[in-house]
Amino acid sequence: MVYVPYIAIGFVFIVLSDVAQIGRRRYLSRALIIFGYTAIVCSLWTLFSANGISVRPEFFRILFTLTAGAGTMLLVYSTVLEIPLLLWLSRNSDIAPSPGRRVLTTGTYGLVRHPGFLWMLLATISFAALYDTRVVTVAVTAVNILNFLLVCVEDIYLFPRIFSNYDEYRRKVSFLIPGGVAWCKRS
Repeated sequence: MVYVPYIAIGFVFIVLSDVAQIGRRRYLSRALIIFGYTAIVCSLWTLFSANGISVRPEFFRILFTLTAGAGTMLLVYSTVLEIPLLLWLSRNSDIAPSPGRRVLTTGTYGLVRHPGFLWMLLATISFAALYDTRVVTVAVTAVNILNFLLVCVEDIYLFPRIFSNYDEYRRKVSFLIPGGVAWCKRS
């Protein structure tokens, strides 16, 4: 279970990255988020490498491999590619820039406020099914609990301080379930 503390440290770095954004310390924020995601990814990679794929029959191995791959690709897209791409597109359009830092409201961020949570949930549950061991199940459960706590803290405390339009965004876009209730809504 040595993986869980490193995963937890990764999530702490991500929270600290958000706090650095509030203080407008962009380079510190970037370094912290890189450390955070690196700790999580390396811990999971080491964990999965130490455990062989155990799911049978072949149909389920293929199914879980595809869903794990899809979840991972969507996670990378939403958290690494989509935000810079949409920001670049908006800078190169005729849309006038607005004051303050604003949250993206299109793409996967127009479906739910935390799409990365959904993609990580899909990927980790699929990996847990593929590797079907107690240690993998415990680590994946820890990742998803910590990730849920992270998005709640971001949604309630951090993002309203980072993004000037977050309260409006929170009223329009559901928390985690597309088309669902705007949970974690502040009164």
